[in-house]
Formats: sequence, structure tokens, C-alpha cells
Amino acid sequence: IAFPVPLGPALTARLDNWLRDAADWTVGVLSGAPEDAAIAAPRRKVAADAVEIAALATHLAYDTSNLQTATVPVVVLHQRVLLLLPVVSGAAERIRLLREFGGITSPLRAVLDRMITWIQAGRLADLSEATKLHAEIDALEPPIDATADWTVIVLAGLLVRLRELTDLVHDIIALRRQIRLEEP
Repeated sequence: IAFPVPLGPALTARLDNWLRDAADWTVGVLSGAPEDAAIAAPRRKVAADAVEIAALATHLAYDTSNLQTATVPVVVLHQRVLLLLPVVSGAAERIRLLREFGGITSPLRAVLDRMITWIQAGRLADLSEATKLHAEIDALEPPIDATADWTVIVLAGLLVRLRELTDLVHDIIALRRQIRLEEP
């Protein structure tokens, strides 16, 4: 005789590991570390684990654990983490270019460091930090006109990615908290 084993605890453990890998990769990129094995490994792991998380999430609606009611938040969380892949990759390229051009200014470094600190706080992070980060990012917005050089254009592109990243991190933290409320 075999009895069903609840999926919820296994899934939440996998989600936490997946989010930790995503945070490690994102922090590595924002710190300006060059793309090497230490940065590439978490990125590949986030992408590969997405398949496993999706497979587990499809069975969640039929689970016997309290997490059964969190099916929709788990699916939305999965989508948000997948969106990190192009957003963080885009930010990585722009940070690399700005580093080559000497375009990482003190105010930009301060915003990147603040984002790192916020991301490292994980699910204990203050969600209101997103609003503060948006204001700081907006303050860095350079004027784009006919005289704008390549560094200014790359900076503007990075700021777009940082706004998107701020929104994604906010959503991921909020969704993980919502899922945690469903846990036994």
C-alpha cells in the first residue's frame, strides 16, 4: 500500500533554492563581477530549475497539502522568475559596457549596492524599498538628445532594466510571502 505524499513541502523547498540561486546570480551581476563560472553557474541553474518547478507546479492543484490553494501564486512566481533571465542578462551587458567606458558613477554604484542589499534580504526585504529604488533610479536618468554619447545611451538602457528588475524583485518577494501563508 502506498500513501500519497504531499507535494507542498518539497515544492516550497525547491522554490526557496531556486530563488536563492536567482538572487545569487542577480547579486553577482549587479556587483559588476565579470561573467565567469561563478556568475554563469547560477544563471544556468535558474534556467534549468525552471523546468522542474513548472512540472511540480502542474501537480499542485491536486496536492493534499495546505499549499494546494497557492497554485496561482506559484505559477505567477514561476513566470516572474523566468522574466529575470532576460532582464538580468540585459543589465549584465550594460553594466559590462559601462565598466569598460568608465561610466559606473558613484551614484549609480550606490543604487546598485542598495539593490544588492535589498535582494540579499530575501523574503525579509522591505517591499517599500522598491519605491525608494525607483526614485533613485529616476534621479539618475540622463537627458537623451542629439548630443548624447554612447555611454549616456547605455546608461539609459541600464536604468530601464533596473526599473524592471526592481518591479520583478518586489513581485517575487510578495508572491513568496503569499505562498508562505499557505504553508502548514
